[in-house]
Amino acid sequence: MRFEEPRLQGLCAAIARLRVGILGDFALDFYYDLQKESGEFSLETGHEVHWCRSPRTALGGAGNVAQNLRALGVAKVRAFGIVGDDVFGRELIHTLGRCGADGAGMLVQEQAWDTAVFTKPHLDGQEQSRQDFGSRNRPDPEIRHRLAGALSAALPELDALILNRQMIAPLMDEEMIGAINKLLVGKAPLITADFREGGQMLRGAILKMNAGEIARLLGVPEFDARDDEVCRQRLRETCQRTGAPVLMTRGECGLIFARGDHWVEQPGVLIGGSVDPVGAGDACIAAFSAALAAGASSLEALAFANLAAAVTVKKLRQTGTAQPQEIIELNREANFLYRPMLAEDPRLARRADENDVERVSGVEVRPKIRCAILDHDGTLSTLREGWEPVMLGFMVESILGERLHGVERKEVERVEREAREFIDATVGSQTILQMQGLANMVRQAGYVPCERIGTPGHYKQGYLERLMAKVREHRRLLQNGERQPEDFIIRGSHEFLRALRERGLQLFLASGTDEEDVVQETAALGFSPYFDGGIHGSHGNEIGDAKRRVIQRLLEQQRGDELIVIGDGPVELQEGRRAGALCLGVASDEVRRYGWNLQKRRRLIRAGADLLVADYTNLRGILSAIFAVP
Repeated sequence: MRFEEPRLQGLCAAIARLRVGILGDFALDFYYDLQKESGEFSLETGHEVHWCRSPRTALGGAGNVAQNLRALGVAKVRAFGIVGDDVFGRELIHTLGRCGADGAGMLVQEQAWDTAVFTKPHLDGQEQSRQDFGSRNRPDPEIRHRLAGALSAALPELDALILNRQMIAPLMDEEMIGAINKLLVGKAPLITADFREGGQMLRGAILKMNAGEIARLLGVPEFDARDDEVCRQRLRETCQRTGAPVLMTRGECGLIFARGDHWVEQPGVLIGGSVDPVGAGDACIAAFSAALAAGASSLEALAFANLAAAVTVKKLRQTGTAQPQEIIELNREANFLYRPMLAEDPRLARRADENDVERVSGVEVRPKIRCAILDHDGTLSTLREGWEPVMLGFMVESILGERLHGVERKEVERVEREAREFIDATVGSQTILQMQGLANMVRQAGYVPCERIGTPGHYKQGYLERLMAKVREHRRLLQNGERQPEDFIIRGSHEFLRALRERGLQLFLASGTDEEDVVQETAALGFSPYFDGGIHGSHGNEIGDAKRRVIQRLLEQQRGDELIVIGDGPVELQEGRRAGALCLGVASDEVRRYGWNLQKRRRLIRAGADLLVADYTNLRGILSAIFAVP
């Protein structure tokens, strides 16, 4: 679901009045930058000295849940846990206070307890092996008793309580769980729990679990969190085993909340570029708990938690949090991930043969479709075939700068991988927006001095100079008669466009390419006469998606279910899905100009395609699927 904005704003306002307690494993993340080859050697040991700089700390474990609650605007957050009598314990309590949480319930155990710390050294921007403290802790019975008493005194004023267990030697051991179960009988607020194991011992709590934790609880082999049917079955078994409702996190695939045999689901948010999932689970349980305590329905709480987690994973090299305005803004623009299992496995495709239409969703029969919006590059034209390798090479060179030939090959491969993922996620976007993303990637990588980082317009110019050399060669071949228009057209395109016009549809062409170039290229390929709704493209370095503007303008005139959106990129299908249009993905091999491109198939299914074709040769089957979907 997507929130209506007034409802989301009202929910955020209700969350700002809450009082929430957290009991569990509070930890500290300790980051620093490491340089192993310093050239300095210890006089005492003879070993080379490692230089460190930029030490910084952040709340981890239950502390990050507290931090996320405060970021969401929760009025009162009370922390209950144990720290050691050490420098890290003092820093943890100080950091809790700095984020606005009440640390009066944090007790100090002087013996047999090291404050839980995850040290995270970074070498050349990459996290190295952690060094952890607190893996052998044991709570003192007297400290445990005092902690339970502090929580008991606070319960009457709490709207929700979150229980946390994630350490190898947890605070919430069997004895503590037993004490908490007795304490909460008959007087508990909303209770949620994030336990890596042992959650089945709790009474009256909603359990947050992932696929691995569910598999261990049930004693079954690990299963694929992308498989909807298997997830539902395992959730049903988990609810039966524990007697508790379960919130299942599925990474990029989203969330499911189950009570017995009943469940609600929320697909994951599609995110382009690099992600950092550290702390996303903490953001999820904080947002889910706060939303439920504020009166949200189960589905609303799922959607809210989904957005909060998606905000945090975009914050790289930090344990991110999500603020209300960030969630509201993402809700406006978010696109969701659909049918990841089907997308990854072409063997699951529902089609009779290679030329048949693949039916991705169970689309119902629609009223008369009156308008069609089509993409150009890769959907009809192959004049720009090969743009992705050109952009990939340009991005890698821009990110690494003068260090391109000086860094290790594995670092080049990492940059290539991140650039490829970004390109894959932004296919169909305006070039200026992709270059805006490139400028951010250059800045984050740190290889290019700040004063030499280009503007998005600068990067766009450099990329287009490379790309247009290839496009100009294709145009020259056309003009000289060395190649024919059909050599640069997805097979069957003219017949398909003609058939749509004969059925009375008004056709619009919407492209992320500069409009002047699109107009010239459609004319050269003979497509111009079909588009009575106009040919729309990007204007210079403006920020704003031509496809999105066309769809929005159309929606002002007619219903989304009278519209079909056709394209080979995620952007147009995402906008079509948002508008309620029928979405036809074109997953064509642009080199051959016919046949399946499985990478395109994957990205189009994930973006929300209802139907897929490899080309337009099976015209009868395509028209039947569009206008008479069974």
